[in-house]
Amino acid sequence: MIVDVSRLDNKTKKEITDIVGTKYTFLERIKLKGIGSGRQIIIEASPEINHIIKKTLEINYTNIEIRKKGLIVGLKSYGRTYYWLIPFYQFSIFKSSNYVSIYAGNNKIKLAVNPNLMEFIKKVQSLRSKIQ
Repeated sequence: MIVDVSRLDNKTKKEITDIVGTKYTFLERIKLKGIGSGRQIIIEASPEINHIIKKTLEINYTNIEIRKKGLIVGLKSYGRTYYWLIPFYQFSIFKSSNYVSIYAGNNKIKLAVNPNLMEFIKKVQSLRSKIQ
């Protein structure tokens, strides 16, 4: 599910929490050594995501945040912010030598491989296995 969070209201906040869970507390973030992926380069995306990110002519970036029940993939376009909400039970990750693909429902995104992303993916898989 992709949500426009440029003007975040209580209804949208509740929807986000219902789908991907609550935020980690400050101490939990320290124990996990961070919950964000940092800025990642988008190589390719599904049509729905492409519609959002292709509005700019620049290199498209994203960042991923771990929540207690899933992931939030952040997308920006012309001053608007969108979240792709992915519950743990719904997503798949595929790795190759050049990119990492994240799939959930009808959407996918391919990210350029870098050491920070690979470390982050290991953390996501570890947390996902503890929850399921």
